[in-house]
Amino acid sequence: MSGEDLRRWIAGHQEAQRREQAEVRAAGPAPQRAIRAALALIALGARFGAGSSTEDAADSRDDEVARQSWTRLRAALLGRGRAR
Repeated sequence: MSGEDLRRWIAGHQEAQRREQAEVRAAGPAPQRAIRAALALIALGARFGAGSSTEDAADSRDDEVARQSWTRLRAALLGRGRAR
């Protein structure tokens, strides 16, 4: 492969990357994919014991409110219900 061939090959890959990025931007956000990724990270954290073991009552209440909000939001974004 000559130097010119290599430059053309690199330029082609860079152009393909630019086009792919433009298509992703044009498609907009993907809520379902984001939710799946977030849930996977949460599950991974739970698997490795992430989180505080010294929670107090206020933290527990705040966590429950956040869980309920997240459940409603997730259901709405996944089309399985409505946010309340």
